[in-house]
Amino acid sequence: MSDPAPAQLQAGTDRYAQIGAAAFLLAVLILTYLIYSPGLDGPFLLDDDSNIPAAQVDTLTLANLQGQLFDGEQFAGLSRGLTRISFTFTQYFAGPDAFAFKYQNLLLHLINGLLVFWLLYLLACRRSRTADTTAPLWFALAAVSLWVLHPLQVSTVLYAVQRLVLLSSLFTLGALIAYVKGRLLSATRPLAGAAVALIGVGVCGLLGLLSKESAAVLPVLLAVIEGIFFRFRTQGPRQRRLWIGLWVLLIGLPAALGALYLIPRLPDLLGWHAGRGFSGVERLMTQVHVIGLYLKLFLVPLPSSMSLFHDGFPITRHLDAATIALASLYAGLILLAVRFARPAPWISFGILWFFACHLIESTVIPLEMVFEHRNYLATVGLATLLVSIVTTLFASIGRLRLAVPVIAALALLLAFNTATRARIWADLDTLLAFDYRYRPDSPRVLAELATRESARGNQGRAVALLARLVNMDTEDAAPELTALRLYCREPALPKQLYDRTSDKLAQGLITPTAVTALAQFANLVLQGQCPAISPAQFDALTATAFANPRARVADERCLTGEVRVRALIGLSRWEDAASALAQTLDQCVYAKPVQMRFVVSNLLRFAGDYAASAQTTAMLRTVAQEPTRRAALDRAFGAHGGFDLDQLLALESTAREASRSGR
Repeated sequence: MSDPAPAQLQAGTDRYAQIGAAAFLLAVLILTYLIYSPGLDGPFLLDDDSNIPAAQVDTLTLANLQGQLFDGEQFAGLSRGLTRISFTFTQYFAGPDAFAFKYQNLLLHLINGLLVFWLLYLLACRRSRTADTTAPLWFALAAVSLWVLHPLQVSTVLYAVQRLVLLSSLFTLGALIAYVKGRLLSATRPLAGAAVALIGVGVCGLLGLLSKESAAVLPVLLAVIEGIFFRFRTQGPRQRRLWIGLWVLLIGLPAALGALYLIPRLPDLLGWHAGRGFSGVERLMTQVHVIGLYLKLFLVPLPSSMSLFHDGFPITRHLDAATIALASLYAGLILLAVRFARPAPWISFGILWFFACHLIESTVIPLEMVFEHRNYLATVGLATLLVSIVTTLFASIGRLRLAVPVIAALALLLAFNTATRARIWADLDTLLAFDYRYRPDSPRVLAELATRESARGNQGRAVALLARLVNMDTEDAAPELTALRLYCREPALPKQLYDRTSDKLAQGLITPTAVTALAQFANLVLQGQCPAISPAQFDALTATAFANPRARVADERCLTGEVRVRALIGLSRWEDAASALAQTLDQCVYAKPVQMRFVVSNLLRFAGDYAASAQTTAMLRTVAQEPTRRAALDRAFGAHGGFDLDQLLALESTAREASRSGR
């Protein structure tokens, strides 16, 4: 028998390498599933409570799905529509329990891991100067292992509403893979390659935008990949003309449209955001430090440093030396990445990818300052950067094989820390206790702990926590409103606390947390469970909040108005209630359609419970006749064929009867 030819030996080696790589990747994904599993039993958190119930439908009809799709506040109502539809399907088939949402999030994370591996493998093969596919295979495996097992991802996977990020990332990765496949295919079949890139990027990019607006960074990521791995080079003039057209269509045109959209708005974006309590310039300076925090969390991944609650992060009000130094460091890294893209492509890729992914959420857009889930896709760049640095260092001393156990040990350490975080997230009390230990000045942690202690009857502990929170002097009235609830059964409300609450409702921020606290306090009063407050005091608080101009967005103005209308109904001041309802619906016109539906449905439900259904119905029928309001109501209730008050009354009556029968 003759010895096998070198080509046969290479084919055999490649086959065994592929089998080994597949087994390794499967093992990593199984390990990821196992370490996340304890956290799947955790509760809904923060924005889950406002976003997920809004996607619930009684029947799975085309009209209901269409209503969810067009329930956004941007892009003709389409923003985040695909994610809302996924929430609808989850609730319809698996029920409203948090487990189903987190379980499906975990599956999406595993799928994204496969897509990250595929993308990095394609790019590594493109970079490789030999026919050997083993090195690219294991490079991609090493990077995806660090990415999928990193504990920073817990804040995305186990935070149910962040399916927004998971789906957006999935389609962004799909678009990038289609582009790279198209580029590779164009070497032999130019038209087919161009078609794959165009269709793949077009379809997946659109689906990404319908999942979450952060997918708008796709053209920048395409430019990063093209510039580093393909260098805008083609074979022949005909192919070059074809790809120049595609670059204009897929990179240039979206970038130009984005610039045309943002440039006229820059003065407002850089100016003062009354509903946030900071200016765009202050946010930009603060994000310099936030990026530093994100890098620290990735490079030093201790569970004690990570949290869902980063709301105590200090705002940078003035340009200082530390901000200048950090900004200069980032600018230097980006310039070096561009300069050395050819000799050090993976290092350049890691740096440019990370900063590109933060272009929307870590610049002047007036979002909340810090959330870990904003790093979900960005850390793909950091993982590849880390693997590249480790392999380069060991290769420089002729010990490349030692890179394997080092990266494996690092992956296992990340897995251990992720397992620790997942167990913490499995129980709200454990999560809050852990965060209170390391972040005792987080307003959200203190408020949540105080609420839970009060529910258990530990009033002394609750009062102490709230006193600490109130003394922090946050810009909204949520702490004070929460504290007022604890005094509901007392003979009277503490005057100093009441006055402080009134002042903050008049001049402070109207945040989502403040609106929720106001609604909870109003519920107790209207249900007769807060005898400590007089009707005049209650009327004054809701009127003050309603008049405050510092609501973050129209959603908060809309929901604050709903509380005010209920207060006036409860006080039987029908003329004032009608005026407040008209103003509220005028604000709801600019809010998400779901908020309009909530206001109308909640008022009808409240009126029915309060024996004021006839007056409320007549008031609503009159106020809804104004054309702009009517159009907004029809749009909000589009899944039900438009706004039909009689139909809504019938549904509310049926629901009330069903509730009574259930009792």
